[in-house]
Amino acid sequence: MMKTKAKLLAIIAVLSVAGMVTSANAAVLLTTKNSNIPAGFAAFGPATAAITWSHMFAPATVWTAGVLGPAVGGATQTDPATGASVAGNLNTANWIDETGFNSGPGGVGPELAINGVENFTLSFAAPVTRVGFSVVTGRGTFASEIDHLGAFFNLLASNGDTGTLTLLDNGGGSSAWVSIVSATPFTSLTFSEPSGNIFDQYFGDVYVGAVVPEPSTWVMMIVGFGLMGVGLRLHRQVAGRATP
Repeated sequence: MMKTKAKLLAIIAVLSVAGMVTSANAAVLLTTKNSNIPAGFAAFGPATAAITWSHMFAPATVWTAGVLGPAVGGATQTDPATGASVAGNLNTANWIDETGFNSGPGGVGPELAINGVENFTLSFAAPVTRVGFSVVTGRGTFASEIDHLGAFFNLLASNGDTGTLTLLDNGGGSSAWVSIVSATPFTSLTFSEPSGNIFDQYFGDVYVGAVVPEPSTWVMMIVGFGLMGVGLRLHRQVAGRATP
């Protein structure tokens, strides 16, 4: 009986450690930028498109380089292929023609812009731990819609993790691949721009990476297998004692 109690206490201790690992990892969103968009996308790893902006239009829609339209706006747009959506004061059109922003038919396509301050929320049909996209500031098809102040965003994931995204502009604009990673899965990611600057940044298609077990998850899995083994051994011991 004493041995059984000792085993149970040891199991509880391991579970407590595993719980502490989980809570220690859940707090900060890791945000990285790569000015080489193709290289940044490659480094992002295995990914699927969660929101393709051309999917917000009729299938036969085409765009012309240097021309804004066609355009769609509204408070919410949902990708019919994935169920992922974006909410905000939305204005999707062909805002820029550069590498990383031309996913539509013929190599020209739309990007996301926001009417007013760039506050918006991405929502995903299934939990994710990695989100990636191209973004540009200080450049675009229409000079009247840009400035060279750069941008700063506060980030908030549905799991409570927070982070920041800073886009710098030395006077000629800049573009980058951005990766945002959490230690724990989340289903939405909110961007808010505290400066209140109404000039646009333009966001390319949104990609997500599959959820992979974090170290704390592996600990829990190992503990689970250990519990199964301990339970089986205890069952055998009790069954053996009960046998006449």
